[in-house]
Amino acid sequence: MQILKIDIKLDMSKESSTAKEYSPVAVVPATRYSAAQYAPSIARSTQNTEEHFQGTGFSPEGPAGVEGQTTPAYKDLSNLVGKYDKTQQTTNNEINEKNTTTEKQPWDIKGIGAGVAIDGVWKWKYDKGGKVLLNPDGSIQREYVPVSDDDLAKAKSLIQAAIGFNRDRGDSVDVQTLPFDRTTQFTKEDGVFRRQLEVRRIIYGALIGLGALLILALAYRLIAKELERRRRLREEELARQHQAMREAALRTAEEQGVEVELSVEDRARLEMQENAANMAREHPEDVAQLIRTWLVEE
Repeated sequence: MQILKIDIKLDMSKESSTAKEYSPVAVVPATRYSAAQYAPSIARSTQNTEEHFQGTGFSPEGPAGVEGQTTPAYKDLSNLVGKYDKTQQTTNNEINEKNTTTEKQPWDIKGIGAGVAIDGVWKWKYDKGGKVLLNPDGSIQREYVPVSDDDLAKAKSLIQAAIGFNRDRGDSVDVQTLPFDRTTQFTKEDGVFRRQLEVRRIIYGALIGLGALLILALAYRLIAKELERRRRLREEELARQHQAMREAALRTAEEQGVEVELSVEDRARLEMQENAANMAREHPEDVAQLIRTWLVEE
């Protein structure tokens, strides 16, 4: 999500007010069994003054032989007896006084406007076989999926709650879906995907080469084994032919009454053949098992 614009109108004027409160004085505090007693005020200090005078007045005259400057009105009061009393009382009282100063915050929000853009989701495209589709330049094909109207409404509600939305104050919030520029991100993803493909190709090539080597080795072994079997069959065939020729010559010599001296090997071979023939006639199952064992070993 990206906030495109937030406009806040502020009133920076500062207001303050001072209030003075007077309250009665508690002369008797509250107890568990009685309530507190209050008085409008209590005396802090008292001053009493009294003046008393009784006698004749005195009018000053001038020096001897000089007429005084007293006015006629005061001359008439001269030598009169009078009495004067003055009583004055001054009491200073204490009261409960509370001064309260209230200052209003130095700013007042007149309105908030917010514009918000929300990016959607970029998804890779795949073919029916689940393979990632690529562009001609080797980059990944992507599809943009915008944000649904329900999600936009939820985002708008959250933003309104965050800024303290007040319709009467003139606040406004606008939320829209908008695809952002993700060229740098896509370039990195494409590079990582290309490297993965190259590593995958190298692994596949190595596996194919190893498989080919294994197949060649197996084929070489089979061919060599087949050639060895054929060579052994030819040698056995030649040996049988030589033995047949030798036996035929011996039979011919016996028929003609010619004495033939046989070598030790030929005599041993003839005895072995006679013993094998006798064993085959007497114990055919054992001979068949022996032949199967030879075939398995071959």
